[in-house]
Amino acid sequence: MTAILKKGISIVRNEKIMSLLSLIALTSLISMTFMREVIPPQMGWWNYYGWQVYEGKTLYKDLFCFVPPTYVWVMAFLYSIFSTHILWYQLLGIIMFDCLGVLFFLMLYRVGKPILSMIAVSGGIAACLMAPYMIFFDYTTFLMFFVYLSCYFLVVSIERNDYRKYLFTQTSQVLSTRKAL
Repeated sequence: MTAILKKGISIVRNEKIMSLLSLIALTSLISMTFMREVIPPQMGWWNYYGWQVYEGKTLYKDLFCFVPPTYVWVMAFLYSIFSTHILWYQLLGIIMFDCLGVLFFLMLYRVGKPILSMIAVSGGIAACLMAPYMIFFDYTTFLMFFVYLSCYFLVVSIERNDYRKYLFTQTSQVLSTRKAL
């Protein structure tokens, strides 16, 4: 029992882990508060695209879409799980938004202290939420996730000096090409 308690205390003393957990809690709290106040009208059109593709319509033939097909296919898959329950899409968007903050934090703490990185990312998240309509699970959030993930793998590959450097570089390149889809 004391070994478990000592491990728990060492986790609490780890500044990086505590900053990361605080960031996730703060981002989730701010996002949920904001989500409760605003459900943007654009949220439904992605659900419509997902529903139409789920029903068997063909993109660019049966319905017009101005973005590459990957996001619409993701929405069709999510429609098969969540149907028209918009709250689940919003909650999934908050999780994606938290992941953006975590990825940005993981890049920033490499050049500064974890607490300063947490404060910087929290400020950036607050600035993002000041937009008139913030759609948490939107094409731009989806795209930003792959941009941040690609940048994270690139940062890790620059720091590495072993054989895994090429693995991280290749992963970054693959994720960069996925953004176009």
